[in-house]
Amino acid sequence: MLSQQEKEAIFRHLVSDSAIEKSGAIKLIYEEFQPVVYRKLRYKYQDLSTSEAQDIVQDAFLKLATTNSKPQSAASLFFWVLTIAENTALDLFKKAYKKYEIPLPDETETVDDDFSSEVEASLEVESDIQDCVSKGLTVFSKKFPQNALVISMSLESMSIVEIAEVISRTVGATKQYVYESKKKLAPFIEHCLDN
Repeated sequence: MLSQQEKEAIFRHLVSDSAIEKSGAIKLIYEEFQPVVYRKLRYKYQDLSTSEAQDIVQDAFLKLATTNSKPQSAASLFFWVLTIAENTALDLFKKAYKKYEIPLPDETETVDDDFSSEVEASLEVESDIQDCVSKGLTVFSKKFPQNALVISMSLESMSIVEIAEVISRTVGATKQYVYESKKKLAPFIEHCLDN
């Protein structure tokens, strides 16, 4: 894990006008953040294959090398990298969506109407809850991106120690931050289960 001094040195190299310094900084960023960004993308977009997620991460780091945007500070370095990776994934999804048209499945079998309607009702309720939670998480992620990242790392079974290293906090402070982030998330999704 990068120390605060190393992050500040990388930040200075990124914002400098020297292509050599920027190239070295990007190499260090790749070595440090690539595994975490890969796991984050695999968690967030679970339908991605391993090779697709690796391609997205590779494309994200290529964009990082060519972009004119820069992180606001050394502390926001990881979130800057993660934002570029997520935007790269969304760009690729948009391209794929435009490229392929997904046909509707054929309905060849007939099923008992009572059973069919029960299954449809059950799936509809489950789908409504998932949609509600998904929308709540999206709103929460936009309003509190750092809290959302910590929650997602926690959900993907990263240990508190690993999360603490990523967000540059002590283990105790990280436990408290995860707890408070989850409390902050609750109002965005608890209404989904009231139906």
